[in-house]
Amino acid sequence: MTTQMERDAVADIIRKLLDDKFGDNLLFDQIIVKDEVDPVDGMEYLNILIIFDGDQKLLDPKWTVGLTGRIRRKMVELGIYEFPVPSFSEKSEWEAVLAGEYFEPA
Repeated sequence: MTTQMERDAVADIIRKLLDDKFGDNLLFDQIIVKDEVDPVDGMEYLNILIIFDGDQKLLDPKWTVGLTGRIRRKMVELGIYEFPVPSFSEKSEWEAVLAGEYFEPA
């Protein structure tokens, strides 16, 4: 498991990568980094939710598919070895989840 300082460092890595790539074209509102454990094999990983505001079409899939590798290299440089699993959510969808408009399936 990671410390809060390590999770904050991972969020900072991601924010820098996103800002360098997208500049002011997309706003990255929150980056949530949580420790998770795979229920099948017991492996620890970092579940990363990137909440953005703007036109989703600007999220270049050629670039985002390689995001895990870019994050991982920088994490290892800091001595953080959990595997990062990033995903993106539009701010409006995230706000709907927080407002209780969605529910988890049983």
